[in-house]
Amino acid sequence: MTDDLFTVSHITTYHDQVPIVQDLSFSCRAGEVLGVAGESGCGKSTMLRSLLLLPQKGERIEGEIRFLGRTLTKEDPNTLRKIRGKEIAIIPQQAGRYFDPIKTISSLFWENSRIHQTAQTRSESDQQALEWLARLGLSDGKRVLRAYPFELSGGMNQRVAIALAMVQKPHLLLADEPTSALDVSSQKQVVSWLRTIKQEQEMATILISHHLGVLSSLADHLAVMYAGRWVEYGSKEQVMHRPSHPYTKALLLAVPDGCGTMVEGLGGLPPSFVHPPDGCAFAPRCPKAQAHCHESMPPMAEVAPGHWSRCFLQKEE
Repeated sequence: MTDDLFTVSHITTYHDQVPIVQDLSFSCRAGEVLGVAGESGCGKSTMLRSLLLLPQKGERIEGEIRFLGRTLTKEDPNTLRKIRGKEIAIIPQQAGRYFDPIKTISSLFWENSRIHQTAQTRSESDQQALEWLARLGLSDGKRVLRAYPFELSGGMNQRVAIALAMVQKPHLLLADEPTSALDVSSQKQVVSWLRTIKQEQEMATILISHHLGVLSSLADHLAVMYAGRWVEYGSKEQVMHRPSHPYTKALLLAVPDGCGTMVEGLGGLPPSFVHPPDGCAFAPRCPKAQAHCHESMPPMAEVAPGHWSRCFLQKEE
């Protein structure tokens, strides 16, 4: 569609010739949040690196990525460097680990501003940083700017990461487990800030999380990933309230209720990418698996308008 800001077509990422992310296609519009759910080991972080076209050693990316009318997969490295961090920003998981430990927070903002030419002086860069830190609840922003990352708590570093991403006014925000390793209070604060940003900024957001509560409060659409593939995709209401794929249903049942009681756990682990099972990757853990599920991979099929599922037993519940 012409109003799609970001379009991914048949992206596959290989690590040492082993496919990790497999044939992903989706799109995002301005102002829309796509939530990506799945357990650790399902390929979510590899997918995010692939969207930034930042393969690690031994990785190869195939497919097409279009952003604001440009085909990023055909752009040269210098052009991509100018786009990353400005037009496409990222909030990394456990942000403090990604910051240079020998640079103050002020230096991180100034380096970011100089690269993307969004501040002419260090003072101007600090002022922009202070405005965003204040919006994110850090009233002592001047002290934060003087601090080093290791002097800040996980929650404060996460706020700094959000401010670093947003100060450039990106068109697309990639958030990788932004509430991971935070206490409950900090998680609620980060979700609140992201919700406010979503309402104020006309940007697309791709939010990765294993926390379905976070996704349900922020996302417009949800994609469920398993073994490097989408297994379900639809609106938040469809996926959360009328799930079709057995894996999605298992994830929902594995979420504790308000009293901390878990209805049902999810046994087993995601399969190895090096030695994947034949047929449906979820079949070895699926309580409804039949013989043909272990023999062939089900296609993604539309179970309702805009709601897709990769299961031979496709139906909305």
